[in-house]
Amino acid sequence: MLDVAGAPLELVSGEAVVSDASASAPMIALRNRSSKPVRYYELGWVVADREGHRYSAGVLPSTGGPLSPGASGQLPAGRTFEFQQDGKPLSIGGMSGYVRQVEFADGSVWTPSLAALESSGVRGLEPVSAEEQRLAELYRQKGLAALIAELEKF
Repeated sequence: MLDVAGAPLELVSGEAVVSDASASAPMIALRNRSSKPVRYYELGWVVADREGHRYSAGVLPSTGGPLSPGASGQLPAGRTFEFQQDGKPLSIGGMSGYVRQVEFADGSVWTPSLAALESSGVRGLEPVSAEEQRLAELYRQKGLAALIAELEKF
């Protein structure tokens, strides 16, 4: 598990059944270390090939209900993922996860800063665009209505 500075969730443990280019039944245990209830979260998933090259493998969204402050939870197992690089199966050498986004019950959203992504080693794999960061900050400061108004401009 990659520790992203300031993340309101702590990734406690994780496991998956790995067979060459597929991963089945990923189970990730986490804990809400914030003082606010969490409504939704996304975990980023990184895989490494046998030579140690790392790739962004996608996002694991939460599927359960709210997570109270201090409470523990887990992403349910039951999914299977196939990984490819340049159209060929990617032989998995390692996997890791990190907190990518958290939405609190009050509607506020946490996303990692660029500095936090850099220090955790994720920045080069899945950089947050300046536009995504601008829109997240608009949402944090002015709420959903302001974000919708901004998006309707396009």
